[in-house]
Amino acid sequence: MIVHVSRYIILFITVLTLGCGSNTGVVKRTDVAAPVAAPQSETVNNEDNDSPLIIPLQEEVVVDDVNHVKEEPLVNDSLVLTKEENEEKQQNMLDTALDFCNASQEYWSEGNLTEAIQALDNAYMLVMQVHTEENPELIQQKEDLRFMISKRILEIYASRY
Repeated sequence: MIVHVSRYIILFITVLTLGCGSNTGVVKRTDVAAPVAAPQSETVNNEDNDSPLIIPLQEEVVVDDVNHVKEEPLVNDSLVLTKEENEEKQQNMLDTALDFCNASQEYWSEGNLTEAIQALDNAYMLVMQVHTEENPELIQQKEDLRFMISKRILEIYASRY
């Protein structure tokens, strides 16, 4: 039983370590416009129990005919954000990730381990979408959230056995 748990912990730490590589040595391209993130999920009331369900949104692909997919422009000029707006948006995403971490803590204390893990998954998804670029405060917040999420996942899995 302990071997089973330790395998999961080792696997989780390995995946987290490989996925959380440093971005030193990465060259930043300035000739490409920053992507504008669309909502990634929708919250829907769950009829089976009181907890809300988070459903990922699907992107629509427009098909003109069988062999040709209509391409839409990637960035609309009216959607380009200023640096301040972008930093505010990134901060809001980190705040939402923190809210998911807090919700996970509540689920865990209620004994809803599956919902707790799902909330942490959603938090990590948001953290990975944040582009901190050159803002040291956002970089620190992002790293702190990543550490907190990994620590909580280990605590939840350890409490199962």
